[in-house]
Amino acid sequence: MADEPWAGPASLGQHSLWLRSRLAREDSAQHVTAVFRLTGALDVPALTGALDAVVDRHESLRTVFELRGDTLTQVVLPRLTLDVPVRELAVEAIPDAVHELLHRPFDLAEGPLLRFHLLRLAPQEHLAVLAVHHIVTDATSSAVLLEELTFGYAARVAGVEPEYDELPIQYADFAVWQRDRLSGDHLESLTGYWAKRLAGVVPLPFTPATGQVPDGGPRGAAHHFTLPAVTARALEKLAYHRGATAFMVLLAGYQALLSRWFRQDDITVVSPTEGRDRPELERLVGYFVNPLLLRTDLSGAPGFSALLDRVRAGCLDDFDRRELPFERAVEELRRHGGAGAERLASGAMFVLQSPRPASWRVAGLTMELLPSPVTTAKAGLVLDVRPVGGGYEAVLEYDTALFGQAAAERFARHLGELYARAARLPELPLPELLAAVAPEDELPAFPETPVLPEAGAAPPEDELPAPFVPPRTPIEREVARIWAELLDGSEEVGVHDNFFDLGGQSLTAVRLAARLRDAFPVEISVRDDLYRDFTVAAVSATVYRRLAGPGTPEEPPGTAPSPGRVRHEENLLAGMAGAAETAGAAEAAGASSAPEGGELRFRASLAQEGLWDSLSPERTAPLLTAGVRLYGPLDTERLRAAWDALADRHETLRSTYRIEDGHLTQIVAPSVRLPLDTADAEPHAYPDIVRAEVDRPFDLASAPPVRMRLLRFGPDDHAVLVVLHHMVGDGRTLEILVRDLWALYLGEGDRLPGLPTRFAEFARRHRELVAGPRGDELTAYWTDRLAGAEPVVLPSDRVPADAPRQLGRAVDIAMPEPVFEALSRLTARRRTTLNTVGLAAFQLLLARRSGQRDICLRTPVSYRDTTDVQDLVADFSNDVVIRVDLSGDPTYAGVLDRVEEATREGFARHELPPHLLEPHLPDPELLGRLFRVQFTTEEEVRAGLEGGGLRVEPLTPPFPYAYRPLSVRLRHGGTRPHTVWICRDDLFSPDRIEELAAEFHEVIAAMAADPTAPALR
Repeated sequence: MADEPWAGPASLGQHSLWLRSRLAREDSAQHVTAVFRLTGALDVPALTGALDAVVDRHESLRTVFELRGDTLTQVVLPRLTLDVPVRELAVEAIPDAVHELLHRPFDLAEGPLLRFHLLRLAPQEHLAVLAVHHIVTDATSSAVLLEELTFGYAARVAGVEPEYDELPIQYADFAVWQRDRLSGDHLESLTGYWAKRLAGVVPLPFTPATGQVPDGGPRGAAHHFTLPAVTARALEKLAYHRGATAFMVLLAGYQALLSRWFRQDDITVVSPTEGRDRPELERLVGYFVNPLLLRTDLSGAPGFSALLDRVRAGCLDDFDRRELPFERAVEELRRHGGAGAERLASGAMFVLQSPRPASWRVAGLTMELLPSPVTTAKAGLVLDVRPVGGGYEAVLEYDTALFGQAAAERFARHLGELYARAARLPELPLPELLAAVAPEDELPAFPETPVLPEAGAAPPEDELPAPFVPPRTPIEREVARIWAELLDGSEEVGVHDNFFDLGGQSLTAVRLAARLRDAFPVEISVRDDLYRDFTVAAVSATVYRRLAGPGTPEEPPGTAPSPGRVRHEENLLAGMAGAAETAGAAEAAGASSAPEGGELRFRASLAQEGLWDSLSPERTAPLLTAGVRLYGPLDTERLRAAWDALADRHETLRSTYRIEDGHLTQIVAPSVRLPLDTADAEPHAYPDIVRAEVDRPFDLASAPPVRMRLLRFGPDDHAVLVVLHHMVGDGRTLEILVRDLWALYLGEGDRLPGLPTRFAEFARRHRELVAGPRGDELTAYWTDRLAGAEPVVLPSDRVPADAPRQLGRAVDIAMPEPVFEALSRLTARRRTTLNTVGLAAFQLLLARRSGQRDICLRTPVSYRDTTDVQDLVADFSNDVVIRVDLSGDPTYAGVLDRVEEATREGFARHELPPHLLEPHLPDPELLGRLFRVQFTTEEEVRAGLEGGGLRVEPLTPPFPYAYRPLSVRLRHGGTRPHTVWICRDDLFSPDRIEELAAEFHEVIAAMAADPTAPALR
């Protein structure tokens, strides 16, 4: 077991559940609970020891959750010992104690997310109360936990240590594997299916029942009833003859009755499904649930058997595509204008449980499972069914703000009668069947489904949107500004605009709360403050009351802020701004300010200085290229304007460079017209045009470091080629340039993310970091790390001669499907990354070919590790050496361990540019020789470029030159990974590259097949 916490991304299901927990009124609806009566002599130390062993065995039970940026992170604690109190209580105090233990909130960030208490009723009688947060467990997990707990208890009572089968993976491995799988074309296919499947869905029109629950009281209750064995057998026989399952026939009856009660033919029910379709997941404790939205059309008066056919067809299609996370499906629905999308999760739910024994014996104890009281409903109406003794036990769980007890009992009676009659008369038209079991006078007064207006019809006068009202107070203006940024630059956010109506989503709401807490020193709750009235006016009023303190009068809703409040806000924010200005004065002093309309001058970054020093007539900097092909009518004037607007947005594109006072200075012009050349060309000439552009140098002292070629292949067929100097760009920069240029062309520049930091500020921060103690630490580390290092012998056809740039080629080789599957299994099993496995395989390949056991190679890293620089056009790249000792006949697993350690240490010390390290090495040329071979892992980001009447396709750039003898890029994010081998023509023949790629794949397959096998024999 590791000694330090391990952190990694949460699974997509955990992310969805975490969001629902944050937004729910009462989080105890997400508690998985059980109460057992233990009769007999209880060995408490044996029970607590068994529980500790299960917690040690399953990492999910030692996991807590943190939101880091926009990513929900699961943090696995190295060890966790649960406190298991044993209490003696008076009989009358037991119900309250059990309720408190089952429903006490869990702190997902602090943990633990499991509690186990014992209540002693008598010397030979106890209650065991178990509560686990759903984010780390599910129904199967509960069964596994109970089975392993009783097995461990029996062993300890017998005086032996229990022996469990080894778990092949942990839950965190599944989370990594799931995120890799749900990407690229597979994710797009799932998203497209559910967007179409749920188009136009209408939630059930629940309306609150009055007088049921006092504010703040319980929000759930349950009604228990049974379906007798004769009805169950008849339903199952009907299902068998229609090729359906018990789940489908029970769901069909539930949806039919919902259709009758709520008077609509389009019924959508939530049903949780477990995704344990791999054998290594069967015995794992964790959250594998994904709620599915099961939609059925009941129109046309079908018989029950025909309805069952519809339900079966829908379920089969939906279950085949059940991987799409629930929140993603709902957000797609909301994005396409689905009304009340967020209400689907809290509408109707159906659950079919697995059978379980009511009691069992273990080591002299009789364990009896007792029913847990329901005081918080998981949804508005939940039908929970479990097979028992040939029939079914059913629980109708309901939100008491929506249903009263009498209504719940009546629904259960109607449902029982419906199931019995449907099994006997499956061809009877559904309206007749439903009228017989649920007469009109027994139906509730829920509103009928709203009739949607026809397209183009004007809304009634009383439904017209409120007139636009701009922000009126300082706080409203700041809230509206933050709001607009999070909603991708939405125009003119008014004080009465609703967050969700403008495109907000659940995670965006969580981010908004965090941004508000950053902007104002107040605590803002998503559930209690934002969801109550999600408008700028209401949120701003909440912020104002928190800032002003207790006793601040609350203005009536809908009224304009008073002049006194406006003045008070101005004073409050002025005090905050003064404090911030004082604190930030020293930090702001580092970068020169530009006079209005004048130039901005500042010292270049360390990376830019290193690149500048390396340039010479013989050694030119690599140029970055990006190309897209445009089919359709292109407005060249709009493109020209967008190109210039791109320079207005990004200072580095208006920059030139000169040596001033002995330092390289970056000079940012107030405005510039970027080079754009237009020419007619043939499509087949595109590679030659790229090569010619790469051969054209930039004059960094007097001209912008970027240019564009617009190639006209035909009247409605163009190509855009952007060429960028490495001085102002890295790999991420090209994505930013193409994204921003396209948005500006479409007139959507205001939707681009803000740029909170200038590159000058980053350059100053980085220089100060390296000039301080951190720089000394980095220099000492790398000097020691590279002592005695030798460059790797290239697996080439010919011996290389040093050259800064040679003709080269790029060979793109797909990874075979069996190798990809082996790679996926290996990364999941070892809880490691694609980069680690790929790097290990490549270093093993080099070791086998060269006979060396000390392998050094170059891998790029990035300084884009803070959110404020993510969208800047600039060079944030750096290089580190990954050195791995392969001596001692290591196994494949041992090699992976060594590579993980080397990359972890190297990436944690990536801030030192190579040109500052070289003077401290015995041989100043050493880094250059170690950098001759490169390996990197890249995620393919395919930005969706569409609109403007154009179809856009990316153009793969040719690689006319190789700046090092061999560079391998392992790319992922599409259907499956592939490798791009960039090499010098004079060193590597095409056959040699194919041979190396095949060996690379063989190493991965062997590593996955038997990690314990020797790696270099």
